Amino acid sequence: MPKMRGNDVVPRITKFGRKMATVFTGFCGEHDKKVFQPIEDKDWKVNSETAFLFFYRTFASQMQAKQEYVKRSDLLAKDLDRSLNKNEVVSGYMMAVDDFKRDKRLVDDYLIKHERIPIKYICWTIHQPIKFAFSGFTTPYYDFEGHEIQTVRADVNRHIFITVLPHGNEAIAIITWLKVDDRKVRRYINGLQKLTLVQRKQYLSNMAISTTDDLVLSPLIVNQLSRPQKSLIEGEFEMMHSFAEMIGVTNGAKSEYEEIGLNLFDF
Repeated sequence: MPKMRGNDVVPRITKFGRKMATVFTGFCGEHDKKVFQPIEDKDWKVNSETAFLFFYRTFASQMQAKQEYVKRSDLLAKDLDRSLNKNEVVSGYMMAVDDFKRDKRLVDDYLIKHERIPIKYICWTIHQPIKFAFSGFTTPYYDFEGHEIQTVRADVNRHIFITVLPHGNEAIAIITWLKVDDRKVRRYINGLQKLTLVQRKQYLSNMAISTTDDLVLSPLIVNQLSRPQKSLIEGEFEMMHSFAEMIGVTNGAKSEYEEIGLNLFDF
């Protein structure tokens, strides 16, 4: 897994045991078992309930990660750039946490009342075995035609949550978003649904590389990676896109499925 440790400011590919790599420790054992049993102890199929559970696990993991980044703000401000104002470094993570707090209120309401599942989803089945898995999110600012969807300074940024995992000899990709955000992100979702199989694979691979908090790679992949490919996973790809956004260079969401010299589906 690409993870930051100690004084690292970028993730490094590090070997973890299987149970350490795939277990999220944000819930107590009792509630983890109670909530996620339908996708852990049963031969599940993708439907609105299981899609919600994969969304919820991804959401909780990402929210916890952002909260931890805020706690590490002193270290981040010091190591990223000594000339950077500490409050500017922290504010980005705090904004992400605030966005997630809104999402959490909607999700908690469903978990307590069990009235109406608050998410929408699409599912892609890719008919090949894979040697990786990941969960994460993206915040779309443009659709695939280059039209602006939202701005980084909006009161709330809307997110798309993605889970990719092996399921037998196939790969399952579950893409979810909150129903209340459907109008805002609909053009982006419509663009996703028009992608070809080749484009879908590259999109999912690029998303996995850019949302590296929960990317798990088989040693069979890691052993075949070139040094440039490892650099892409360890932060270079994400930094390139962040820099492009800072200087106003954008090709809309099309950049999210561009070929970058690495596609995790090829291994």
